Amino acid sequence: MSDEQIYARTAAGNVELEASNGRIAGDEKRVMLLIDGKSSVGDISKKIPPSVRNHIEEIFKHLLRDRFIEVVGSATVELPIKHPGRIPTEKVKEAMVSSQKFNKDMLILAEIEIERRMELEQDLAASQTKLRDTNAQLNTVLTKYDTLKEQVLLYKQGMETRIAAQQAHLAALTGRSQDSLAQKDALEQELKVMRNDFQHMQSTIEQKSARLDETVQVRVLQEQQAEVERRRQEKIAADQMFQTHPHFHEIRRVEFFKKFRNSDLAQLLSWAEWREYKAGEVIVTEGQNDITFYVIVAGKLGLLKGKRTIQILQPGEPFGEIAYLSGDEPRRSATVVARTDCSLLLFNPAYLDDAELMIRVLFAEAFMRVQAKRLRTTVEMVGNLLVEGEN
Repeated sequence: MSDEQIYARTAAGNVELEASNGRIAGDEKRVMLLIDGKSSVGDISKKIPPSVRNHIEEIFKHLLRDRFIEVVGSATVELPIKHPGRIPTEKVKEAMVSSQKFNKDMLILAEIEIERRMELEQDLAASQTKLRDTNAQLNTVLTKYDTLKEQVLLYKQGMETRIAAQQAHLAALTGRSQDSLAQKDALEQELKVMRNDFQHMQSTIEQKSARLDETVQVRVLQEQQAEVERRRQEKIAADQMFQTHPHFHEIRRVEFFKKFRNSDLAQLLSWAEWREYKAGEVIVTEGQNDITFYVIVAGKLGLLKGKRTIQILQPGEPFGEIAYLSGDEPRRSATVVARTDCSLLLFNPAYLDDAELMIRVLFAEAFMRVQAKRLRTTVEMVGNLLVEGEN
C-alpha cells in the first residue's frame, strides 16, 4: 500500500457507515470518516493517533476486502499557475519555502512531543506498578499485624483463664493448715511472674506496632512526594516547550484557551495544525463531509448560507464543532469565508478523544462558554424582532 494512493468510499461503505449496527466500528470507522476521495493514505495517517497509525495498513486491507472503499488515484503535486494580476512568482516561492520549513519544524516538534508523551506514559505505568507493589506489601504487613493481634488476644484470654484458675485454687487453699502456706506463696509468685511476662509481651507488641505504622506512613509519604515532584517537573518541561512555540503569544491571548495551562496547550499543539488564510479564501464549504473543527486565533470570518452572510465570526471563536458535539453525520451546514487575513488552529476530534481527561474537560467548558454566549445573542435578536413587530 502506497502513501500516495487516494481512496474513496463505495456506496456499500456509505450504507454500512451510516447503519446504527453496521460492521464498521472503532478504528475502522475513524479511518472511514477521513476517507473523502481527496486525501492520500499519508494525509490520513497524519490525522489519526499513533495507536491507530500502527495498524492502518491492516485497516485499509480489511476495508478493501469488504469492498467498502476503492482506489481512485494517487496524490500529485500541483504546480502553481501564473495568473495576471496575482502575487509574483518570487513571492510565492518564498512563501512556499517558508511554509515548508515551518511545517517541517512543526512536524519535528509534534514527533518529539509524541515520543515524549509515550515516554511519560511509560514512566506513569512504571510508577503505578511500583505503587501497586507497595500497596500489596502494605496489605501483607497489615494482614500479618492483624494475625499477630489475634494471637496476642488469644494468649491474653488464655492467661486470664489460667490466672482465674490459680486465684480459685488459692481461695480453696485459704483456711487450710500451715503446711499449705508455702504452696500458696509459690502460687502467688508464679502468678506475679506470669503477670510480668504478659505485661512485657504486651508492651513489646505495642512498640513494634507503633514502629510499623510509622514506617508505613513514611513510605507512603515518600511515594506521594516523589509522584508530586515528577508531575511538577513534567509541567515545567511542558511549559518551557510551549513558550518556544513560534505562535506562543498569539495563542496565549485567545479567549477560548484562557483556562488552559501552558502544559495543556503544549500537549494539544502536538496534534493541532496551524493554518493561515488570505481575505476571500474559502475555508469550509457547505455540504462538505468533514469532522475537524477550528479556533480563530486572528482575523474575521463570514458564515454563509447559500450566498447570504448570516454571522461574522470573531477571534477566539470556534466553528465546525457542532458535528463533533452532537455526534451527527459530519456534514458542513454552512460555508465559511475569510473576510480578512486570518490565522486558525485546526483540531481533529479523533485526537481529542484520546487526550487526557483534563484536556477534554477544558474543551467542554470552553465550548459551553461559546454556546451560552451565542444563545444569549440569539435570544436578544429574537426579542428585538418581536418588539419591532409589535410596533
